[in-house]
Amino acid sequence: MTCTAGSSVFCPADNEQDFVVRTAGERRRHVADFDGLQLIRFLPETPAQH
Repeated sequence: MTCTAGSSVFCPADNEQDFVVRTAGERRRHVADFDGLQLIRFLPETPAQH
């Protein structure tokens, strides 16, 4: 069994949203930029390998 981990942090920033999203590691959620607006996009789950 393989374990993966990821982390997301919201940091203050001087932009329209007043924050930026910083990420690390493997994760299902990815930050997508739409004309300066940061949105969270979910990737499909992968079946567990035994």
